[in-house]
Amino acid sequence: MFERFLDGYCNPENELFNYVCKRAYEGLEKEENEKNCIKNVSEWTKKASFIRESFLASLGGLDFKKTELKPEFKGDIDKGEYIIRKVIFQSLPDFYVTANLYIPKKIEGSVPGILFSCGHCKPAKAEPKYQLAAIELVLNKMVVLVVDPPGQGEIIQMPDRHDIDWGVKEHSYIGFTCTLAGMNIARYFIWNLVRAIDFLSSLEFVDENRIGATGNSGGGTQTSYISIIDERVKAAAPGCYINGRKQYIARGHAHDSEQNIFNCLNYGLDYGDFISCFAPKPFRLLSQQYDFFPIEGTIYSLNRAKKIYSLYNKESNVDMVIGSNMHGLTDELRRGLVEFFTSVFLNLKPLDVDPLKYLETERNLSCTNSGCVFGEIEGARTLDELVHEDYLKRSERRGGIESRIRRVININDSVAKPIEKRINPFDFHGYRAEKVFWQNNLEINNAGIYFYGANTKKVKYVIFEEGTFEIERQDSVILKMLEEGDVFVIDLSGMGAVKAAAFNNSPYYDMYGTMHKICNDLLMAGSSLMEIWVNDILGAAKLTDKELSLIAFGKTQPASMISALLSRDISKIELLGEAVDFEKIMKCKARFIPELEVFGLSQNFDTNEILDALTEQGKI
Repeated sequence: MFERFLDGYCNPENELFNYVCKRAYEGLEKEENEKNCIKNVSEWTKKASFIRESFLASLGGLDFKKTELKPEFKGDIDKGEYIIRKVIFQSLPDFYVTANLYIPKKIEGSVPGILFSCGHCKPAKAEPKYQLAAIELVLNKMVVLVVDPPGQGEIIQMPDRHDIDWGVKEHSYIGFTCTLAGMNIARYFIWNLVRAIDFLSSLEFVDENRIGATGNSGGGTQTSYISIIDERVKAAAPGCYINGRKQYIARGHAHDSEQNIFNCLNYGLDYGDFISCFAPKPFRLLSQQYDFFPIEGTIYSLNRAKKIYSLYNKESNVDMVIGSNMHGLTDELRRGLVEFFTSVFLNLKPLDVDPLKYLETERNLSCTNSGCVFGEIEGARTLDELVHEDYLKRSERRGGIESRIRRVININDSVAKPIEKRINPFDFHGYRAEKVFWQNNLEINNAGIYFYGANTKKVKYVIFEEGTFEIERQDSVILKMLEEGDVFVIDLSGMGAVKAAAFNNSPYYDMYGTMHKICNDLLMAGSSLMEIWVNDILGAAKLTDKELSLIAFGKTQPASMISALLSRDISKIELLGEAVDFEKIMKCKARFIPELEVFGLSQNFDTNEILDALTEQGKI
């Protein structure tokens, strides 16, 4: 239908991404200007408190009750100079965390305790690079607790699901349901670490005033989070995570779900704020020059944080080690973190040791016989079960359906009739057709193919999942509709003829692909693609004076239903194709559709309620 670039009239391929970047940068620059005006510790303390409170709100809070940890010790491995104690504790009732506790044999008094958070690797605590860090720390007379994160190691959450892989795929799949419930999956990661610190602090040989936190990649994320949340952390050294949001957004990479913090671009949570909010306590960045996390952003964040540390006259308390490698905890970064903690907590230089000879197999480090708590520990609960339970507790289904929709989707009630352009008419199986495009209220182009049917008084707006790209495949459906009136197949922002250009290597609609990335960034900007789609439809409805009915396919149904409910211009809606069932999504039993990710949607309403309201209006 449309040739590329809307038949050469304009280039819509980068408009959606450019809008997302513009919105992100506006929030970041506003916050940067505000922080530049901070002149003393008192002003910063107030701002840091606001950032923490906003961060907690974006997580959905940490309103868990501290129950008994009930630690179970599953055996020791004697390594001569130290032992590795295998431990399982409960961070929540029947939610188990597996960990390895490295304990020096000769302890005089109490020693520092280091919490090590693992990055995205399947063995987690048994990953050799992470073992090496724990080994060097314990040989330098520190206790180290290495914790498996959800989805890795022995707490892979969906071991029997062949459609959902371990680690980041689990994180994003379960994280999607968390977003709909008005929270972030990171709250469960953080809570595990809070309880891990509780466990560390309970050990008589650990000095609770010398608790440190470190980790790499996803473990660097967790370290950054626990450092800003838990005041018991006295020194922190996250690796291969902290950079700059402005620099990272432009790279086209999608985040893991726990790293997509709702609205963070607007309330000031840039990566560097994890450092600044830790001031004046010692903080070391561990970074790689060739990382996909841009080193330029890391340096930017470091320099911003130094300004805050200088308010305390503690600028020397924050520094960085830069390795000459790609992403990962290499020998250079490991030495940097060991040197940091021995200096901060022991006022010593690290011992010259060879950690390689102490490496253990994953099997030996396992706390369970099977390598997974599920199926072995009776009653063990999965994270998706916990999330669904919390979602039911958090549901706020009070008040009218329209008001609840508006809590999570910003509706432009003053949308004006767009200025359309109709070009290059053509014949479609004997029916006259025109190509149409127009700008929405965000100055992003929408498009469509308008077919003139047998009845000139009615028009059906049709929204296929792939927009006008599906016309040839759906020609028999369109021809049948043309017997009743005009048909207008429209492209909402980012689909069909106005589809955003791919800007990373992952499959376009898959996890971490272009569409997932766009939706990630919109979430962090406090918005969603569904919000844009709803306003697209409401604007497009202004283009006609005819009796308008809406036909929505598949994943376009929720936005179309909301639009039909709110619009006086739409007289009827018909839903075709695969139905979107948010209750199935909330139980992790539906396909992953990033375009539906709206913070708090399921918390506030369900699509069945919209169906009921449409039925009452006689529109469905």
